[in-house]
Amino acid sequence: MKQCKEAGCNNKISYKFRTGGNAIDEIVNEVKEGSYDLVVLKSTSIDSWMKSLFSDTRKIISNITIPVLIVQ
Repeated sequence: MKQCKEAGCNNKISYKFRTGGNAIDEIVNEVKEGSYDLVVLKSTSIDSWMKSLFSDTRKIISNITIPVLIVQ
């Protein structure tokens, strides 16, 4: 976030830590409750088509309606 501000980004950038049961459900609920423009997710399962089909990232993006940036 510091690097974004130093680069001249004037948009609001935030992050949040949540704990609870299922991580997928927590992320989906947070996105639905908040007013976010973009979700950034990390995925380590893009090395094969089959793994990415059933990955946690795939489950999250199929349950939200805003843009998602997936970083490997």
